[in-house]
Amino acid sequence: MKGYAAATVRLLQQAGLAPEDAREGVARQLRELGVRPERGSGAVTATTVRNWCNEVSRDGGRHGTAALMYDDRLAPEERERFLSLPKDRAIELALERLTAWILSVFSER
Repeated sequence: MKGYAAATVRLLQQAGLAPEDAREGVARQLRELGVRPERGSGAVTATTVRNWCNEVSRDGGRHGTAALMYDDRLAPEERERFLSLPKDRAIELALERLTAWILSVFSER
């Protein structure tokens, strides 16, 4: 989830959101879905998401699952399709895809 969230932040930034706004948008979406951070108590915050983004960027060898998910989500052809959209639609789509992925992976079966 960390890698997918970090990639969504990056897509939101590429669509034109400021970094803090992108992190807050992802955190808000995750809170609405009931996602909780691994450590600590409480809800996912923009700071939590910033820490996930930093964790992914520190994995220069791309060995961790988060880095692999990030790279997969930001494949060149996917980024190209995403960036061809109008800003508002790109932002909406990035958050919709994050929601769909979270629900597909973490929903009770």
